[in-house]
Amino acid sequence: MIRRTIRREALLSWKARVEESTPELLLEREEAKSKIINLARLDDEMRKLNRELLAIDIEPARLGSMANWHNILRLRGPQARSLRGIFDEGNDLGLMSLRPIWLMNPDVASRVLPLKAGQFDLVIFDEASQIPVEHAAPSLFRAKRTVISGDDKQMPPSSFFASRIDDDGAEDGLDSDAALDDAATEAERAVSKKLGIGAK
Repeated sequence: MIRRTIRREALLSWKARVEESTPELLLEREEAKSKIINLARLDDEMRKLNRELLAIDIEPARLGSMANWHNILRLRGPQARSLRGIFDEGNDLGLMSLRPIWLMNPDVASRVLPLKAGQFDLVIFDEASQIPVEHAAPSLFRAKRTVISGDDKQMPPSSFFASRIDDDGAEDGLDSDAALDDAATEAERAVSKKLGIGAK
């Protein structure tokens, strides 16, 4: 009897500590469900506001026609464009206005982006201590301003993860077809919306 009482009190004390550190556990099921639904609604609203905010700076007159966009966003088939081709042709259609932010490593940037001085307002290097200077120079050339982040406690440059791919399609990053498909679809929707045409 005493052992059972001690065990019960110990479990109650442990339960109280867990509930105190994680108050969400005290919510009723319906209340938790309501909070989840409300959070999803607010998330959708935030995404909608972000899209509207990003669209403010895009002038429809500076964007090419939907037919031109459709041609360069082909990622598969005999008329598929490489990422370098999308950049080359998309610059005249307002690609940098629709997608002003790009995430890539310096090696891919050197092989894919046009060699144009000051193409980006800002280039950010993270983990900069792992980037050899000769690899960073082409990206620096494409920047109007640069932010370099790193410290002496990070690992020095290493070729352990480096891989060079000679195939032109693979070197342009076409091995990540799913990511490119998503980017192309989003770009096509943005162009369609600005031109007042329903995205296909």
